[in-house]
Amino acid sequence: MATEKQSCWQETRKHVLQMTDKLGMPVDKRMIETVTILKLLGLHTTMSCSGHMQRITGGPYVAFISPKAEKYRERCKQIDNPKDAQYKKLYQKALRENILELQKLYHLLEQFYAARNVTFGRRLSLRTHGFSASRLDCQGADLARIVDRRSRKQMLAGSQAEMKDFTEYLKRSFFESKAP
Repeated sequence: MATEKQSCWQETRKHVLQMTDKLGMPVDKRMIETVTILKLLGLHTTMSCSGHMQRITGGPYVAFISPKAEKYRERCKQIDNPKDAQYKKLYQKALRENILELQKLYHLLEQFYAARNVTFGRRLSLRTHGFSASRLDCQGADLARIVDRRSRKQMLAGSQAEMKDFTEYLKRSFFESKAP
């Protein structure tokens, strides 16, 4: 079982190393393991970032969209009228598909934080962005836009450490579980 999981890990990691975003940028080196484990858990990532001082991203993040939600989103673009009844129906379907896919991640975040005591701003959370995308990031990431450089640097380091700790937790859960 362990070798089967290790083989899955290596194959998925190889795939992640070849991935690029819509701008042709590869996955940030600090996010490779995070994206790899999320993909192994069946989540469809669309972009990620390890956080940068220059661009004030506020910390690391991973964005998700389920393939079904992506299809609904494309159909909504064709309708191009948020007041249209069909558009509204597709919007709700896309939202539902993303939430269904992320349900496992909600559970894993609950387990991760069950006995973990960190500041509110450093804590990871899932947020919905629009009707068809979700994002895992630190709750206090937006504060990076208004604090001084020294505070922003501390926040970034703390957020990166939290994402790394969550990634390690997910990897342990994956490799220790009995399921293939």
